[in-house]
Amino acid sequence: MSEETMTALERELTLMVRRVLRGLWTADHGPDIDHTVFPLLVALRDEGPMRTGELARYFRLDKSTVSRHIARLEAAGLVETRPDPNDRRCAQLHTTPLGDRRVDEIRAARRAPLRQVLDGWTEGDRDQLAKLLRRLNAAMSEREASVAGTRRPS
Repeated sequence: MSEETMTALERELTLMVRRVLRGLWTADHGPDIDHTVFPLLVALRDEGPMRTGELARYFRLDKSTVSRHIARLEAAGLVETRPDPNDRRCAQLHTTPLGDRRVDEIRAARRAPLRQVLDGWTEGDRDQLAKLLRRLNAAMSEREASVAGTRRPS
């Protein structure tokens, strides 16, 4: 890869990440959900119930960090702990109906600006962007796994 291409990619990705983070979290989603806990709530919603340790491994975070975040989500009524049906000595984290609704609301709020930005694009261009981003994220996940020695779900 040429140095010019690498410089352009680095610049554009940096700008995109900054804009995405500013745009997605400028709206007030309430005191119960911020950018640190929302991914945990989404993972529980989309991937299904998990133990705290599984969630920590999924995000490559320390279990104590995940426990603190989960405590906030539980206090807000967004997540609940239930006995693990496969091992009653352990507990699984589940989203509550309120947690599911909040994920839907925040996703809708986050997607609205993206819809506006991509409104003038063809469906083919939007699809191509999604495929390229998926490919980039998969390559980044592979690199993380090789560095960390474990594979994180994509």
